[in-house]
Formats: sequence, structure tokens, C-alpha cells
Amino acid sequence: MPPRGSGRRRTGQQKPSSVQDRFRAAQEEKERVEAEALQKAEEANKKEAELLKEEGNALMKTEDFVGAIEKYTMALSLDSRNHVLYSNRSAANLKVLRTADAVRDAEMCTTISPTWVKGWVRYGTALVSDKQSVMALSAFNQGLKLEPTNVDLKNGLAHAEPIAKAFREKQETIAAEKRAGEEAQKKKDAEAILNAEPVIGIDLGTTYSCC
Repeated sequence: MPPRGSGRRRTGQQKPSSVQDRFRAAQEEKERVEAEALQKAEEANKKEAELLKEEGNALMKTEDFVGAIEKYTMALSLDSRNHVLYSNRSAANLKVLRTADAVRDAEMCTTISPTWVKGWVRYGTALVSDKQSVMALSAFNQGLKLEPTNVDLKNGLAHAEPIAKAFREKQETIAAEKRAGEEAQKKKDAEAILNAEPVIGIDLGTTYSCC
């Protein structure tokens, strides 16, 4: 007769894994391998993007601004969340007077990295060039909240303020002229009604009879 308890599981003996457990383990291993591969690919892309950025910077120094834009664009296709690339391309776009593109790039820069002060300098400068001086004031002031002593932001603000003031005054003049024109037209219309000859009515009942 076998000793009592000989059929019991020994202490520390592992329970055989089920098919579901083995599938889960295989799936987790697959996800781990894919995540590592993705991370390596992203790191490689960032390194390549950095090289392209340096090439773009070199082209900026030789004043080949269109070539620089192309390099920065290629770099962004590899590292689309790099705020510096957007900032640099914004500067290059300004050099070739693509002000709307410069504004979009600078805005993206501040969206990705709202605490990077240089991005607000770039954004405000692009807005001024794109004749959006009032919005430029907001951009420069936002940067000054982060770094109150920044010289570039202070200079940008000082440059934008009189332009924004002139723009507001022009808009107010246009609005006042529009209101005056509307009031004059209303007065003219009212006088026309008062001066109009009365219309003589015809009593149709005396002309036609009902059966």
C-alpha cells in the first residue's frame, strides 16, 4: 500500500500551464518584441532627422533658404514632434516671404512645446510679418510670462505695438465710416418716403360686381 499522501502535489511544484496561459505569454512576448523594434526605428529616425536638421542649418548660413526648407521638411517626415524643426522651418519660410507658412510652423512649434520661449519669439515675429500684429502682441506677451526678461520678446513687443495700434485705429475709422454711411442711407430713405407722392387708391367694388 503506498504511503499516505504520496499522491499529493509536492510543495513548490508548478501547475501545468493551460493553452490560454501559453497563448497569453506568446502574445505578450510578441508585443514586447514589436515595441522594441518600434523604439529602435524611432530612435533611428530621430538620428536621421537630426542630421537633416544640421544640413538645413548649414544651408541657412549660405542663404539657400529653399534648400533649407526642403531639409527641414524631410526631417519632419521622420520626427514630426520635433518643435525645433518647426521653428527652423518657420525662420526659413520668413526669409522667402512665405509668411503664412511661417506662421503655421511657428504655431505648431508652440503647440508641441508651449514652454519653449524661442518658439514664442518665432511665432510673434511670423505674425507681424503676416500682418497679424494684434495676434503678435499676444504671442510676445505669452512668451514674456515664461521669461519676463527675454530681450528678443521685449524687442518684438516694442516693434509690434505701434503697428497694432495703427491697425486698430484704421479698423475703428473704417467702422465709423461704415456706420456714418449707414445712418446717411437711412436718413435718405426716410426722406424719400416722406417726400413720395400719395398713391390714389381705386375702389374695386365699384368696378366689379359679385354674382
